[in-house]
Amino acid sequence: MNKVILKKFLRAGFIEKTTIEATTQGVPQGSLNLPSLSLIVLSGLEERLAKTFKRNRGKIHAIIYADDFIITGESKEVLENEVMPLVEDFLAEQGLKLSKEKTHITHISQRFDFLGFHIRKYGRELKFLTKPAKASVKSFLADIKVTIRANFGSSTENLIHLLNSKITGWTNYYRHSAASKIFSYIDNRIYKMLDRWTRKRHQNKGFRWIYQKYFQRYKSSRRWHFHAKIKNSKQNMTYLNLKLASDTKIRRHTNCNN
Repeated sequence: MNKVILKKFLRAGFIEKTTIEATTQGVPQGSLNLPSLSLIVLSGLEERLAKTFKRNRGKIHAIIYADDFIITGESKEVLENEVMPLVEDFLAEQGLKLSKEKTHITHISQRFDFLGFHIRKYGRELKFLTKPAKASVKSFLADIKVTIRANFGSSTENLIHLLNSKITGWTNYYRHSAASKIFSYIDNRIYKMLDRWTRKRHQNKGFRWIYQKYFQRYKSSRRWHFHAKIKNSKQNMTYLNLKLASDTKIRRHTNCNN
């Protein structure tokens, strides 16, 4: 990247509540420059590892995403005694330090989280599976809860549009993992949140009235489905349904080497 342009990016400041704030140090949180700069800083790490561990010695491989990375190896000793010192030296050349708190060495059967995914090999045959990390599920449901509470007086249609965009984005991110059970769990938790939301809005109404207004049977199943009655482009009454996470089809990545 051109140094002049980079300097302008770093000193451009940021806008908060319509006020321009100066950038005096570092990169603002959430800046588009942050992942780009991280990739530039770490761009030579993979090459350094490849040169040091030639002919697949130690079976060292690196996966880098912005400022997060995983380095795999055939043994804990190789990673501790050879790889980690190399990484520390490489980062020191860039003016950075490896975080001891966020860095740990573990066997893949003992599980670890990366980019919101829980990664582990299970059983005697060490079957490899990825699924949404518990922290990611907890964070997503907390966001859904805040959205529902913040829209207590909003129309049902508006709330469904807000929730559908969040559910679609989150499930699409995890649709290539073993997430079917977690998607069903997400549906159950959201249903309970919306059940409380409807009861608080209509404290003087009975169970049957509330469910006739907000819920309907979904695809001939026993599940109650949250919906809103709206008019389509032809001004005819129709239903706007809440997206179910469990309706997202799991699509496995294909191993191109097979």
